[in-house]
Amino acid sequence: MDTNLKNEDIKRNLLTSSTLGIFLMMLILTVMSVFIYEPLKNYILPSFAGIPSFDRLESCIVLILAIGGISILLLIIIAFSIPYSSQSKASIVKLFNNMYLEFKLLTWIIFFIPFFLGINVIGYNQNYITGFNFVEIINEANWYFYLIGIPVTFVLYNLIYLSICHIKHIYHKGFVNGFIKNSILGKIFFYIIDSIKKIANGILEFDTTDDSHKKLLGLLGINLIALGLISLTFPFGIILALVYTGVLFSYIAKMVDKARVLNEASSRLAKGNFDAVLPEDMGILSPYARNLNNIKEGFKVAVEKEVKSQNMKAELISNVSHDLKTPLTSIITYVDLLKNEETNEESRKEYIDILDKKSKRLKVLIDDLFEASRASSGNIEIHPEKLDVVALLRQTLGELEEKISESSLQMKVSLPENKVICELDGRRTYRIFDNVISNILKYAMPNTRVYIDTEENEKDISFIFKNISSYEMNFDASEITERFTRGDRSRNTEGSGLGLAITKSLVALQGGSLHINIDGDLFKLIIAFPKA
Repeated sequence: MDTNLKNEDIKRNLLTSSTLGIFLMMLILTVMSVFIYEPLKNYILPSFAGIPSFDRLESCIVLILAIGGISILLLIIIAFSIPYSSQSKASIVKLFNNMYLEFKLLTWIIFFIPFFLGINVIGYNQNYITGFNFVEIINEANWYFYLIGIPVTFVLYNLIYLSICHIKHIYHKGFVNGFIKNSILGKIFFYIIDSIKKIANGILEFDTTDDSHKKLLGLLGINLIALGLISLTFPFGIILALVYTGVLFSYIAKMVDKARVLNEASSRLAKGNFDAVLPEDMGILSPYARNLNNIKEGFKVAVEKEVKSQNMKAELISNVSHDLKTPLTSIITYVDLLKNEETNEESRKEYIDILDKKSKRLKVLIDDLFEASRASSGNIEIHPEKLDVVALLRQTLGELEEKISESSLQMKVSLPENKVICELDGRRTYRIFDNVISNILKYAMPNTRVYIDTEENEKDISFIFKNISSYEMNFDASEITERFTRGDRSRNTEGSGLGLAITKSLVALQGGSLHINIDGDLFKLIIAFPKA
């Protein structure tokens, strides 16, 4: 039972979802409609003997229209009862649905033209027309009736079926997409609407403060005035129009030349040639010329920064190698000396002491290297809290009091007595102050003064550290905060060259800023933190 139902569904789907199936269905309905005419005529209408031909013709046409009306009603019921999902698979349905609405109407018009011509022939000429007597064909239902009736009815039923499928298509796609946009006039209408919207948006977005827009607006105004004057001077309009055309052509030619220069400059710029200089007085194209010049300068700066970065990377690798290799070489050397059995106890203790210092030195370097890497990448957890940043600096100075006393430096500290609350990570901020003061103790000239001051305003507080360097600072101020860069270019001191690099990253991670100024031997470092 279920198998039979499934087979019937498959057959029905094949009949309605293919072009051949639709044609077969329309052909069956056509044959039924055409061949039922003669039996019904003989049964319903009695003998026509003695009745004029045109009286008989009227009754026959009524019968034909009745059969056609019933057949079309049956066709409409069938077409609407079949699911659209099945109908839309047929190629002929897809083709008809995708046709523009105007072509569909043209198809119907082409179909009805011969029909109306036939009525005119029957109405105005009862004689044989090219060998055919249409009155006799309809009255007698001879073989001409079937030869003409079957193809005409077949085409009509197909057009009706496809039109119903198109109505369903409109229902599924929506009236706008299925009907209006599926017509040439509809597409033209929407194109005009979209063009008006673009023009309106362009007018609304017109920036009267922009130089190019101002010049364009002025050009438009001059153009309107010129056209108005030409239209008012009728006898001389042609001459003025020629003059105006010449002036306009000259202006456009100049703009084209300037656009060509602009294009050539942009091509050279794209190839990496930064030597070309564009004149910025280029009329309506001036903003673009200025932008190209700015881009060129920006590229130059970017290239210089990249070259500098590459050089610094090479120097960084060299410095890392040097700083790690020095204590490591010492460790290897003294380990070899300890292996010597002839080494006495006193020398052994001395070697072990040196190994301890060098290994600790190596550990500090590695720890600083990892800390610098994490700080520069932002891969450090910051736990901000409200703290008195001035008190934290005092605490740092107190913990470094022993080192400060051992040095020959004189600390001149001037800090405010009041609390200054900032939202900072206490441990990281202590590391910042410790790095800065330790850097001063290493690189400041002996027997000189070190000044630590503050500047406070409503938004932030700045800590200013000033000292005289013991080494010649023949480098840019920005270089000193790069990794493994030292004031001591000979690299004879114990510094890792990472202290200020770590300090700068930690300050930035907490929303602060670090600036360095160098004036001869005067080294000035300013750290600013926002207040809470």
